[in-house]
Amino acid sequence: MSLERLKLTKKQIVVVTSILVVILLVAIFLVSLRSARVKKSQPVAKKPIRLVAETPKAPEAYDRLSGLPTTTEMAARRPIAVMIENYYPDSRPQSGLDKASIIFETVAEGGITRFLAVYETGDAEVVGPIRSNREYYVSWAKSLGAVYVHIGGSPGGYDAIYSLGVDNIDAIGWSTGFWRSRERYAPHNLYSTTKNLREQAAAKGYRTAATMPGYGFKDDIPPSARPAAQSATVDFSDPAYLVKYVYQRDSNSYLRYLGGKPHVDAVTGKQLVVKNIAVMYTRIWPLYDEEKRMGVETTGGGDAVIVQDGTIIAGTWKRPSANEPVRFYDKSGQEIKFNRGQTWIEATDKPIKAE
Repeated sequence: MSLERLKLTKKQIVVVTSILVVILLVAIFLVSLRSARVKKSQPVAKKPIRLVAETPKAPEAYDRLSGLPTTTEMAARRPIAVMIENYYPDSRPQSGLDKASIIFETVAEGGITRFLAVYETGDAEVVGPIRSNREYYVSWAKSLGAVYVHIGGSPGGYDAIYSLGVDNIDAIGWSTGFWRSRERYAPHNLYSTTKNLREQAAAKGYRTAATMPGYGFKDDIPPSARPAAQSATVDFSDPAYLVKYVYQRDSNSYLRYLGGKPHVDAVTGKQLVVKNIAVMYTRIWPLYDEEKRMGVETTGGGDAVIVQDGTIIAGTWKRPSANEPVRFYDKSGQEIKFNRGQTWIEATDKPIKAE
C-alpha cells in the first residue's frame, strides 16, 4: 500500500470518526430531551403542607345588654329606649324589634300590651310605631341609663320623667327625625331610625356614653344537652295579646308568636328569634282613669321564671331602686346569666304556661 493511499485512509478515518461523534452527541441530546419530557409529564411529589389552625381573634368588646360581640366604640354607646305600640291589629307588624338588645313587655291600658325596645349596639333603619310614655317604662329606661323616646304620654309618665331625671326625646315638638307612614293611619304610624334618635339626643346635649352596668352572659349549652322541644306561654289579657315562645333545638333559641301568629318584623318579614325570656311576676293594677291605664310595680322584687336552653328556671327578681337594673336569681341566690342574644323581660301577674 502506498503512502499516499495510507494518508487518504487516515483522513477518511478522521472524517468517519467525527461523523460518529456528532451522531453520538445528537443521540445523547435526543435521549436527554425525551427523558426530560417524561419527567415533566410525571406528577411531581410535593412535600405535605402542614395546616396551622388560626387562633380566633377575640372580640374587642361585648354588648352589655345582649352579650353579643362588638367593637369597643359600639359597646360604649348609651342605650336608646323606644316606646313601641302593640295595638291589634293597627300597629302590627312592628319594625325594628329584631335589632334591639333587650325588650320589656307588659300591659299599657285595657289589657293592651306595649314594648320598650332598648338599643345599645344594634341599629334599625325603621323603628315603630312609636307611642306614648308610661311611668313604669320610664323607670325601666332609667334602670339602664337610656335615653327614653316617646310621643306624648300619661300624666304619670311625665311625672316619672321629671322626678327620675330621665333624658327623653318627645316626638311632640320635633319637626325632624320622625315621620308618619302613609300605609297606616294616626296614631299608629309614627316612625324613626336609631341613627336619627342618636343624632337628636346629641343635639339636645345628652350624654352619649354608657354608664350603667349590663348583665352577665354565658355560652350556649352543647347540642347533646338540649331537649327536643319546649314552649312557654305568657297570657297578659285576651287572645290578641297572647305570647308564645317555641324552642328551636338547633339554634338553642325561641321563635316568638303573638296572638297565635308568628311575630314578624315589618321590614325583613322574618319571625323574631329570642335567646332568653325573663318573666317577672309583679303587682299590676288599674288606675281607673278614662284611658283605662294600668300601674305596674317595677322596684322591689318577687318571683320570677327564666326560660332558656329549653328549660324553665324558677327564681326571683330584684331591683332595690329606680337607679338599678332588674336582675334575676336562681333559688340558691346566684344571679342567672343569659345566653348571648336578645332577651325579652315579661312583667305579668299571671302564671306562665310551660310545656
